[in-house]
Amino acid sequence: MENTVLKKKTRNSSFEILRLAAMLMIIVSHIYAGTQGGEQFSTANKVIYILTNSLFGAGLGVIIFMLLSGYFLIKFSEQKLFKFISMTWVCSVFSLIIAIVFSLITKTPLFSIITKISVLKRFVPLSTNEYWYLSAYVCLLMLSPFINKAINAVSKKSFTILVSIIVFCFFMLPSILYFDIMGDKGKGLITMISCYLIGAYFSKYKINFKKKTLLTALCISYFISTVLNFLSSFFSAKLSSGHGSVAYPFSRECSIFTLVIGISLLLLASGKTFSNKAVNSVSTKTLYIYVIGGQFTALISHFNIVENNQDKLYLVFIVFGLSIAVFAAAYICAVLLEKPIELLSNLLYAIYNKLKQVAIKLYNKNAG
Repeated sequence: MENTVLKKKTRNSSFEILRLAAMLMIIVSHIYAGTQGGEQFSTANKVIYILTNSLFGAGLGVIIFMLLSGYFLIKFSEQKLFKFISMTWVCSVFSLIIAIVFSLITKTPLFSIITKISVLKRFVPLSTNEYWYLSAYVCLLMLSPFINKAINAVSKKSFTILVSIIVFCFFMLPSILYFDIMGDKGKGLITMISCYLIGAYFSKYKINFKKKTLLTALCISYFISTVLNFLSSFFSAKLSSGHGSVAYPFSRECSIFTLVIGISLLLLASGKTFSNKAVNSVSTKTLYIYVIGGQFTALISHFNIVENNQDKLYLVFIVFGLSIAVFAAAYICAVLLEKPIELLSNLLYAIYNKLKQVAIKLYNKNAG
């Protein structure tokens, strides 16, 4: 029956491994991003850079996160909202403290590490778009009860038409014309909602394909996007007299190839069910790692580790090694911050409930 309410999905470690891989993709891309687009890389490292971002880029990481959110649907609660706000604020301020401590230890001017405006934004990160993904996610979190109701009520025919329109407007057109409708290169709320709906569509109607079909779609999408990224970089270099930055427009969040790869990986993960406590435990801290890891990544650029090895063939191993180190360090910090986040969350929730009770009393008094 088409209007049947979605049943609660049981998460398994296959999905959590995919979530952790997505987080690592983002960290790897951010470390590479601090090299001015790889403009000074040796030819071999430019090739590796293109391959890395084509196969393991941040765009794919973001798409995977949102497809997973839609596949399971966000279960909204006021307490969850305050937990998310508290997590973002504590991690954001903590990342600022990391920058200050680094500045004092290395005697590096603070504002060469972080801009003045960014210092202010760390105290109100969600409303200032300091972390675009989290700012968009909190909006999606608040909208999720209404979106979920629409998902549960819509017919399969209407939902199919809606998903088709979304894919054409926000993924097909940017892949063909380069320019995207929203002008944000897929880094915004519209792309997040689009992926959320697509993930929910595959979950609601239990759509899946044979493993061979998924692997074929995965390989073809990877191959085409990689070839097109190489061509984009080649023409970029030609247009700038051989000094162009590495380009990978077909691996952006708004690329149809990124979407197909993300869906293929999601469905492949759904076909394997197992549980691992360690994996599931670490995966609960991915958003913490996103914020704290971002600061660690920014600090790495001050040591010029990547820049000093731009002509070394083993550069990619340095980048992945640094990414794993950032992931581990950010996770340790996330574990240490769990208690302060919980205390702040409970405090904000208690204040909210008190204010709500006062508002209800005033409303009833005036209504009476």
